[in-house]
Amino acid sequence: MNRFSLFPILIFFISPQLFATQTRSQYNLDSDNYALTLLHNTMVEMLQSAPQKIPETITEKFPLKNDIDFTISTEVSKKTIKKPSAKISDDEWQAFINTTFSAESENGMVNCKLVDLDGDGKRDLIINSYSGGTGLFSFTGVLKRSGDKFIDINNTKNDSQAITGVLYSENGRGANQWGQWVRINDQVYALWFNGKYAEDSFYLLRPFNTDNKVPSITIYYQYEYDNFSIKSEEEDKQLTPALNDHDKKQLIKSLNNKYYFNKQQEKQEPICPVPADTSSEDAEHYRTKIAGNYVTQPIAAIPVWLNGTCFIGSVESYFGRGELITISSPKDLNILGTYSITGIRHIKSIKKEWKSREENIPL
Repeated sequence: MNRFSLFPILIFFISPQLFATQTRSQYNLDSDNYALTLLHNTMVEMLQSAPQKIPETITEKFPLKNDIDFTISTEVSKKTIKKPSAKISDDEWQAFINTTFSAESENGMVNCKLVDLDGDGKRDLIINSYSGGTGLFSFTGVLKRSGDKFIDINNTKNDSQAITGVLYSENGRGANQWGQWVRINDQVYALWFNGKYAEDSFYLLRPFNTDNKVPSITIYYQYEYDNFSIKSEEEDKQLTPALNDHDKKQLIKSLNNKYYFNKQQEKQEPICPVPADTSSEDAEHYRTKIAGNYVTQPIAAIPVWLNGTCFIGSVESYFGRGELITISSPKDLNILGTYSITGIRHIKSIKKEWKSREENIPL
């Protein structure tokens, strides 16, 4: 008889916990969706008034509360560092001293911020460091206040982090990325931005949530090129190669032809006409664009006509911050020169959705 009575007793104690977990998860989901809608509506207003000031305007619109910033050196023991501000309580500072964390830092400094990240009434710890390297990387991590220290609850099984509690990274050279902290509807988020040609994406990251799906807003653009779009790479210099008015008009037409920018074929057709007596090996040159490097994003390959001769124009973008086109000969792959090109961005659409963290946010 006791065996049968034990079952409902166990259910009585377990089910409230399960229900509470489900309720919290649904609450977080509803809260994130509401925050996403608020951010979306705010960004629509910003894009109509001051699109170039989105980073500054967002932090003004959704400021943090009761936060404090300080910087420490990784080259000295934390125990020897004096409390940097009276706004940090003795209890918080002792918890900081008790905390062990690592951070790759090229300049030996770590930026720290104390702020309540999850609404439990206790300020948590955000750490950020510049690790440098080829990509000029920075990393941001979060640690939760637990007892007499701050702990990493997001990456407990990962010992190879560039920074403890890593939440996101920023590539300063081979991408267009930044991160900011905002408070929307009383929830603190890291707003992580990733810019590309024709699209800008914003992600709302809950500090202590490791779910793969995260709320995001993506702005899609269409480009328009005109006579003012094409300039020399070097300021106040003539275009190299030279470009007459007729050829410039043809180049602008090609830049505005979405066919070249939307092609996804595995086997691309020739960019320039292939002469009849060309060998099959040399014919490949007529469909080959110049390989870029990690600081630019390959966009398209278009024909560039100069005085009746077709050359290959390899178009690359500085991840949405302007473009360049490198002109090469399909006969011998020699580079003739490079133009700086800047198109006018027109907003096509703004989409709010949930995206994969793993596929979109590198750590």
